[in-house]
Amino acid sequence: AIAGMILHPLLYYPMHGLAGIHWGYFSGTALAAVSAALVYVYYGREDTGLPVPCGSFIEPSDMKIVDSVLRYNRVSGEVETYSLDGGEFLGSSDRCLVGRNIASASRSYARSGKVVFDDRLLAFVYNFWDQNAKSRYPEHILNIKSKKELQKRQDLMALTDVSIAVILHDEKCGTYQHDDSASAANRSSDGELMKIVTTINKLSSSNRGRKQLSFKNLEEVSVAIQLLMILNQSKQDHPATDALSIALEKFIRKRCPEITLFTSEELNDGESVESQLRIANWKGPEPSHAMHRWKHIYGNEVHRTWKNRALVVATGVILTVAGSILRGNK
Repeated sequence: AIAGMILHPLLYYPMHGLAGIHWGYFSGTALAAVSAALVYVYYGREDTGLPVPCGSFIEPSDMKIVDSVLRYNRVSGEVETYSLDGGEFLGSSDRCLVGRNIASASRSYARSGKVVFDDRLLAFVYNFWDQNAKSRYPEHILNIKSKKELQKRQDLMALTDVSIAVILHDEKCGTYQHDDSASAANRSSDGELMKIVTTINKLSSSNRGRKQLSFKNLEEVSVAIQLLMILNQSKQDHPATDALSIALEKFIRKRCPEITLFTSEELNDGESVESQLRIANWKGPEPSHAMHRWKHIYGNEVHRTWKNRALVVATGVILTVAGSILRGNK
């Protein structure tokens, strides 16, 4: 229908002319010119199709890389392109960069209030023939995510993935069978784990002002996550375990507010800590080991909290006394 709308005036007027204008002698020349133009559009531009403004059209098959981020793939051990649209890895990180260039061109085009189509013919009609095409074909209009939105999704996944890396490394190496000081030393000197953590952290380093988690912080959060998941797996409905689960989740979210813990929080299937551990067939440490490690971390946390409170109180007293002395000297 759209092609017919375009071809009708291009073919009708060269053959029949315009009312009141005698151009019969030139109709053959005009028809030949139009025919040549059509041949050029359909055959001479076979690889590129109809001429449309840059960014006004995106191939549907390219939307997977347009809506993609960089993510660490545990299977390959490399940072790869991950499609938010399909929820799958697409291979080399270069594909994500190609997608970003396509998205950037479409965002620039759309700044003037124009829309981006997933059909080249509709983009051609909209830009050169009928701007009402956008209201007649809304299902072909694309929504391009902002750079900020994509970076946020990449950061969320990086934070979750780095926690998973530490937990699975603990299971692989049997770290939770050691005492706390020895396990900390073993993990911090483990080149393989440090390489993974550094690689994943780099994915969020481009977000200015973002403070990366220290390795010690990651270790403590991973211990809390392991115990929380063990409690969830046990499905014990008891006030004591419920209170502990609440305390563990509060601790985790305080340290890592953006982490995706549970399946119910997922924007894409399989991206949460809960889902990834289930997919990895994670068994976890013995509950007694997990509880012992958590008690050690919790004790240090309480000590730091009371130490900070004591410092605040002492500072307040000092400031009050100092203020009194200054007022007395006036």
